[in-house]
Amino acid sequence: MIWIFDRKKLFKLKPPVGLRIVYFEGKGLSLFSNKVYRKNERIIKLEGILKTLSRISSNGGLIP
Repeated sequence: MIWIFDRKKLFKLKPPVGLRIVYFEGKGLSLFSNKVYRKNERIIKLEGILKTLSRISSNGGLIP
C-alpha cells in the first residue's frame, strides 16, 4: 500500500500482486512488473480512497 499526497489531496493505493507502484513527487506514478505485456493489454485498474486535507498533519501523516 502506498499513500500519495498530490494537489492537496491524499490518496491510498494498493497495487495488485506482482505489480509495484512508485510515486515521483511532482511527476506522477510509475508501474513496474516482472512480466512482459502485449501491446494494448490491460494491466491494472487503479482505485483509491480520498482523504480531506483537514485529516492530514503538517508532516504528511494522517491525524488519528
